Amino acid sequence: MSEVVPAVPAAAPGRLRQAASNPLWAAGQAGAVARARWDLRSCQVLGPRARLFGRCRVSNYATIEIGERLLMYGDPVRGDLNAHDGGRLEIGDGVFINFGCSISAHTLVRIGDGCLIGQYSIVMDCDHHDPDGSTGHGRPRPIVIGDRVWMGARVTVLKGVTIGAGSVIGAGSVVTRDIPPGMLAAGAPARVIKPVER
Repeated sequence: MSEVVPAVPAAAPGRLRQAASNPLWAAGQAGAVARARWDLRSCQVLGPRARLFGRCRVSNYATIEIGERLLMYGDPVRGDLNAHDGGRLEIGDGVFINFGCSISAHTLVRIGDGCLIGQYSIVMDCDHHDPDGSTGHGRPRPIVIGDRVWMGARVTVLKGVTIGAGSVIGAGSVVTRDIPPGMLAAGAPARVIKPVER
């Protein structure tokens, strides 16, 4: 009986081809698919070919929808996906989420196709407390992250922000206001520095 080798496009680079023909690599990919199916099982929609290396904690009290080909790392620090009562978390196709990220939706968090989210990033559409110290969560406002946005490590995106498609957010930034499409922004608070060079 001949060994089954995963199909790889003919144009794939040599190293990728070698990895794909390795049974351990194939087993690792299969394990990541199984882990995604298990840890993300409470999501209303989980697109095909989602992969999770490590762990993710999901708290879904409303709606979480994830598109095709999610790649998420939860090792060495697991990720968190949260949809609170009345909240909606939408993650597009081909999104990468690195380890230690926390994404929380009280009203709406929408992450577009092809986004890259660096480790320890935080995306939250409410304050998680009232300024007067009461037990309320404050007033949530939607977050929309456009297609192909790249967020560096430890970026924090606060409520009411829209990040335009194709923008890059520098590591350690705190995004408190809208970022136009195709811009490089950085700082705390994040400010537009220049257009992204293509």
